[in-house]
Amino acid sequence: MSFLEKIRSLPEKQRRIIFWIIIIIVAVLLLFFWGRTAQEKFGSFNKESLLEGLNFPDINVPDIPDNDLEEIKQLLEEINNAQKATTTTE
Repeated sequence: MSFLEKIRSLPEKQRRIIFWIIIIIVAVLLLFFWGRTAQEKFGSFNKESLLEGLNFPDINVPDIPDNDLEEIKQLLEEINNAQKATTTTE
């Protein structure tokens, strides 16, 4: 009698147990090999080459003189005060 015929002659409950044991063993083996491969891939990961490949645009921020910053702060305060005045009168 061959191995498959022996399994076929077993009751259904025992066949299911054997089936799930085989599935679990295969899943553990696949997970093990996937883990080793993923570990090798992450180990050889080069962060610098990835960042170079992204090609972020260059952002040029102009220098603003200090006296202009003070004017901008005053204008923003005036706008804020005017907005507060209009919301309180409504």
